[in-house]
Amino acid sequence: MSSQGTTSDEESETDPFIVKLDGEKGAPPALANHLPTEKAAWPWSSVDPAELSRVMWLSVMLCSIIGSFWLLDSLKDTVFATLVGLEHQPVAKVLSVITTLFVVLYYNSLLDRFNAPTVMFFGSNIKVLFGARY
Repeated sequence: MSSQGTTSDEESETDPFIVKLDGEKGAPPALANHLPTEKAAWPWSSVDPAELSRVMWLSVMLCSIIGSFWLLDSLKDTVFATLVGLEHQPVAKVLSVITTLFVVLYYNSLLDRFNAPTVMFFGSNIKVLFGARY
């Protein structure tokens, strides 16, 4: 390297860490030629603009579900230990798994008998009725 801070062509060809600027001999083409097209620049570029709001709302809903699960999952053990005691936690976890298994089996049997929108309609109405009652 010379005393003025510039490099000679011999040094820049042998040193892999020296990047040549546009216009110099052996420089790569301009960066603008290698930028992605407008369609490839966005992850949702294949989505119709009419459905973009739907995709965005579903994304917000998914983030809300994951965020609320993370918050409640971190509080679960503390609240359980405070209300019931940690000595009952193993039994509660086993009962939780068994209950979830039976609920999923029952839900699948309902889906075999009825179509999914009907099951969801009646399930949400039952939740509303029990929620209003208690």
